[in-house]
Amino acid sequence: MALCERRYGLAGLYLPMRTGKTRVALAYTTRHFKRILVVCTLDGMGAWEREIKIMGLTNYRVLALDDEDTIKERATILKARANE
Repeated sequence: MALCERRYGLAGLYLPMRTGKTRVALAYTTRHFKRILVVCTLDGMGAWEREIKIMGLTNYRVLALDDEDTIKERATILKARANE
């Protein structure tokens, strides 16, 4: 991931379900970034919250955006929360 991030400014984990992507992503991003944004389904939120607790991370927020919100409304909510 580090090579992709350095070379292209982004990285991703394209692995099958149930292979530990959440834990790997948290381990990497918490060492290299102050803030991260995770976009996932509501089902996926449980996995993120569970792994965050297992890893002992305490400085995090979960923001569930309603699928009834427009993209513009979601962007406004994210921008407002980014400065908190």
